[in-house]
Amino acid sequence: MISKKILFEKIREICNSGWHDLPATGSGAPGNFLEKSVGLKTSNHDGPDAGLWELKFSQGSSLLTLFHKTPRPKGSIKNIINNFGWIGSNGRPSFRHTIAGESIRGFSLVYDAGSIWIRHDDFTGIAPHWTEDDLLNAAGGKLRRLILVEGSVNKSQVKYDRATAFQEFKLSQLMKAITNGLVLVDFDAYIKEGGTVRDHGTKFRVQLDNLKHLYEMSERL
Repeated sequence: MISKKILFEKIREICNSGWHDLPATGSGAPGNFLEKSVGLKTSNHDGPDAGLWELKFSQGSSLLTLFHKTPRPKGSIKNIINNFGWIGSNGRPSFRHTIAGESIRGFSLVYDAGSIWIRHDDFTGIAPHWTEDDLLNAAGGKLRRLILVEGSVNKSQVKYDRATAFQEFKLSQLMKAITNGLVLVDFDAYIKEGGTVRDHGTKFRVQLDNLKHLYEMSERL
């Protein structure tokens, strides 16, 4: 585990070091390179990257993914595709859609009986949902302390421009943040030829400018 002092020093150093050649390509390459540059091992585990701190990279104005959590019950993603999907560019039944509290496709996120439910007037079968514990555990395990590094990517190069440390994630307000659209729910899945679902992960995301509303404290590094 890296100490807070050393971690902050390494992040300040890389934010002042100009452009770097990326050893790999892909959307996750800048974040992976950042983690390795400050001495972290990349992984997909549920805990914070640096022990007490979660480290995330963002470029431009794209949404920031806070965490992934597939809804209950098992098979609910396939049910969504069957009810509301369309034939995607890959020729398969697909569903890609973002819900910000409610959406133009008629979806809404409702808190009821201790769970967040996806509601739609035309939905048949058991509605997808997450229990409050599902979401609090997913968020609380990773996001109590977060360092957001913003930067620029130019083909195979990356420059880390600035970093902000956020502390004390407002877990008690997470359900409200989801239902009022501050935290968005993003689906990206399709049904493969064999009938199984290829799920790219149900993402809980936020606009960068709204990240400060999810934390008690923040400071520019």
